[in-house]
Amino acid sequence: MRRNDEPPRDISMLPTVDVVLFNPAHEHAECNKPMKRSFVTSGFFSLALMLAASFVQAEEKPNIVFILADDLGYGDLGCYGHPYSKTPNINSLAKDGIRFTRFYATGVTCQPSRVGFMTSRHPCSFERRVGEYGFDGRPTITELLNKNGYATGHFGKWHIGPAAGGKKASDLHPPADSYGIDEIEVLSSLKDRTKGRDDNTFEASINFIERHKHEPFYVNVWAHISHFSIPSDTVFAEKFSNLQVDESLFGSYMKANKFDICRNEWGRSVNDCMKNYLADVWSLDAAVGRLLNKLDQLGLSENTIVVFASDQGPARNTLNTLKANQVGDTTRANMMGWTKGLRGGKHEMYEGGPRVPFIVRWPGKVPAGAVNNTSILSGFDFLPTVCRLTGTPYDTSMVEGYDVADIWLGGDRIPERFLFWKKQYPTALHGDWKYHVNRREGDELYHLATDPNETMNVIDTKPKQAATMLKVIAAWDESLPMLSAKSAPQQANVVTGSTEARKSIEGKRRPKKKQDSKGKAEETSDALYPWRNVTGSLQQNWFELHDGLKNSQYIFEVEKKGTVAFVGGSITGMPWRKKVMENLKRRFPATEFNFILAGVGSTGTMYGAFRLDRDVIQKGKVDLLFEEAAVNDVSIGRTAEQSIHGMEGIIRHARQANPDMDVVMMHFACTEKIEDYENGKTPEVIESFDTVAAHYGVPTLDITKEVYDRIERGEFTWKDDIKGVHPSPFGQQLYADSIERLLDEAWSGKPRPVAAHAMPEKLDPASYSEGKLFAPRIAKKRNGFAVEADYDAAAEGGKVRTGWNERPQLVGYNPGDSFDLPFIGSAVAVQVIAGPQAGIIEHSVDGSDWVEQDLFVEKNSFKLHLNRIYILREGLDADVPHTLSVRISEKRNALSKGNNCRIVYFGLNGDHRTPKGVDVDGIYFDGSNGTGPEK
Repeated sequence: MRRNDEPPRDISMLPTVDVVLFNPAHEHAECNKPMKRSFVTSGFFSLALMLAASFVQAEEKPNIVFILADDLGYGDLGCYGHPYSKTPNINSLAKDGIRFTRFYATGVTCQPSRVGFMTSRHPCSFERRVGEYGFDGRPTITELLNKNGYATGHFGKWHIGPAAGGKKASDLHPPADSYGIDEIEVLSSLKDRTKGRDDNTFEASINFIERHKHEPFYVNVWAHISHFSIPSDTVFAEKFSNLQVDESLFGSYMKANKFDICRNEWGRSVNDCMKNYLADVWSLDAAVGRLLNKLDQLGLSENTIVVFASDQGPARNTLNTLKANQVGDTTRANMMGWTKGLRGGKHEMYEGGPRVPFIVRWPGKVPAGAVNNTSILSGFDFLPTVCRLTGTPYDTSMVEGYDVADIWLGGDRIPERFLFWKKQYPTALHGDWKYHVNRREGDELYHLATDPNETMNVIDTKPKQAATMLKVIAAWDESLPMLSAKSAPQQANVVTGSTEARKSIEGKRRPKKKQDSKGKAEETSDALYPWRNVTGSLQQNWFELHDGLKNSQYIFEVEKKGTVAFVGGSITGMPWRKKVMENLKRRFPATEFNFILAGVGSTGTMYGAFRLDRDVIQKGKVDLLFEEAAVNDVSIGRTAEQSIHGMEGIIRHARQANPDMDVVMMHFACTEKIEDYENGKTPEVIESFDTVAAHYGVPTLDITKEVYDRIERGEFTWKDDIKGVHPSPFGQQLYADSIERLLDEAWSGKPRPVAAHAMPEKLDPASYSEGKLFAPRIAKKRNGFAVEADYDAAAEGGKVRTGWNERPQLVGYNPGDSFDLPFIGSAVAVQVIAGPQAGIIEHSVDGSDWVEQDLFVEKNSFKLHLNRIYILREGLDADVPHTLSVRISEKRNALSKGNNCRIVYFGLNGDHRTPKGVDVDGIYFDGSNGTGPEK
């Protein structure tokens, strides 16, 4: 422990209250029992209340400002050693307070870390997922302080519980539970390039402080910086315009995991990417400075405890192959967060993941300029420590952290305990020893005192230390509660003792015995496909049959002739579909099948509702429809309401065409949805589609949940096995086998005669159940717009996808170009092709106010002529004529090189006309390389 020219402060008389987290000195029998808190007696609780109150008696209650950055690396601040970062205001916090070098977040993703700060509870200690149920009645720091007379506020990022109805909390959907917070504003990142992304969060926090300056207050100031995506064109980047990065200052790990990827994968300059990252961090620092200045102006600094931390380490800059909405988005290269040489980062439990910057300032109480290199602290400690310093009563039996007020105030003791993290497997830290359970590649043990970057696995040379730690890890793992049946699968492994625990934790994937199944796909090694024919505790399905598929079973088995359609995006055109087709032929060898492929790449459910008529219904009676709930619905950013409009449009339109039609709805996997499950929440798009499925009795298959659960079990990984949103052959087989298990159960038993499915009332009157596509030539009063049969996209620049550009397009080039579209119906949409010169249009219906629609897709249009459908107006009176007026705006997206508008189809919902010139020759993708769509 060192301080700048200040003698050690005598804090020996400060009483301390520690709560046992998990003590390795317990007897073996105790270690192998579920962790309980009953040892904390009411007398001990009373002592905690007395000591907490004694610290602030006769003193004014201190205010608390908790600034939490997002994905900020351990080494990203100037005061933590970054050679180029400009963070003078955060540096001043460290200069005026204490900076900790061994502070650990309670998770390595956003929600688990925030759970620890708010509740002093391990994220795995909740019986139900926080994302779905919130904190389930556990007391939070805000609730406790609020009961103690504090005004409480929260501004910025949320990510600690759902909104009403299980939706994701946002600026549009307030949280379902306030957790004792008086004022909550869930704020998104700003897109204004002249301001920092978190300007709104800090301004709202400052406003809260001003309004509550005469009473004790607590405020969460939860920033988005430096979470993806980091802009490349803010005014803050000018401060680093002359940056020349000396890569040798950052170490080999940064070079291999950031710099080389920036150059080789993205083709970007390390100088430019570092400039953009540091600009983002500098904008955060500037906002911190404004808040600190406001405290000074209001005379509150002396009695305000300011805490600064990050929720976990920095994210990687190489996720482009995993997320459809990040493919080609070069801002991913800007993720230059630095762990100061520590291995790992966000999502990883190596030191670079959970070890984060942590600074506390309280003038006159916390020694100025102190640096604590000794004490190992955790986000668990935040609640009990703040309660102690504010004189706030709390039940020690409800927390897992320690009261470390003496350490915040300058002490340097090392709390005796284990710290645990768990994602796929558990990891534990005890002093300088770090143990990682790793079933795939073997367990790892590191001695951080001699190897802080975790480069030398000493598990073979330190067997006694390894055995001791594994014993404690196994006991802790057993103590965790089982998640509720609604939220989680059956547990793959139950730890029953140190010997069995080691077998369980270290166990490798074993081949499963193959069993015969009617229609089973070709023989393949179960060692390669570990989910096949799983029995025992791992046996599980991820589908809901609802009204089942008995109509199609009867048609295929008895009538021996049937049509099967596959509708969706590019994934529908991939090998899983052919495997399902082969399976159907094996199940019903005497049946004559007609298969319809209607997979259109880069599109989502919204477009499917309008093209279903052209691509499926016009082709005749369909008996079984496989509907891909496309991953594009996530990447395009559809709202829950839009998702319901699109999916209900498909299901209802299909059943109107053939009431006997069976439908299977499939939720395919992408990392955004997997991250939702990882954070304890059912993805909003899946909830929306499941609402439609339940309403119409449609069977659903949640392959996203299956992939997530099986990755958590350690059966495979996304990166090595699934590999991307367009799955590898491994993933294709998993998809096919999942569908096969659904069909096995749906078609078990004897067939029964065909019966029409019920047609309930619409979930939403605005759903697109009468959607159709119309040729662009139906536009009238064209001024500057003309139909072009073969647009020269190559001259515009960017890649051209086969099938789209060859179609006739209604094209306008210049501001002021316009047209009208007379129609009858409740909704009108345009299907556009948006390349590097896509502009902004303005539209009006029946003389209403003009509304802007930017056609340029920032993540794709600069390099690709991308198709997108935009609903311009909906909820119109479907029984009267309307006129859509469109004109090209003088404005343009900052990234666009032009103003053009290229319409390949109009979408109308409820128009009685039969489309002319829009035949059943859709644009389909049938391939496996993910480059479609192609005819």
